[in-house]
Amino acid sequence: MKRRAGMICMILGAVLIGAALSLFLYNEWDSARAEERAEQVLEQMQKQTEDDAEEEEEEEEEEAEDENISGEETERTEQENALADTDDFGKEIISIDGKPTKITTFGEKWQALQQIKFGSESQPYQVILTPKGDPLSSAYGYSIDIKQYINFLNNGLNRFKQQLK
Repeated sequence: MKRRAGMICMILGAVLIGAALSLFLYNEWDSARAEERAEQVLEQMQKQTEDDAEEEEEEEEEEAEDENISGEETERTEQENALADTDDFGKEIISIDGKPTKITTFGEKWQALQQIKFGSESQPYQVILTPKGDPLSSAYGYSIDIKQYINFLNNGLNRFKQQLK
């Protein structure tokens, strides 16, 4: 009887080992299949992102043409010159709403420049400028869309390179 019970235990052990091996092999196969599918999806997403970036860049170029943001030199106002060319604080300037404003910090300096030049006081507010202070592209405010931000940067870089030619 003990011998028969031992034989049954050995057979059950072999069956369990076989089942575990089968499960292990299935998991390996399924993992490889999932990895292959993930790579395909990633390739599709990258292609779609590139296509979207190209479309968005074309749209931005059309918008820029419509807005006449061609990189032509614009005249600086006296206020812009005062803000851009000095680090002397305590200088009184006239803000866009006509009230005299005393600049005492760098933050106030850039806030006043943004208000005077772009009519906005939002943060973040990003504009790519030429060394002369002329906008290369439209402004970019808060957004969590990484592709859109990268397109904004690339658009500004491309326009800057065009001006160098």
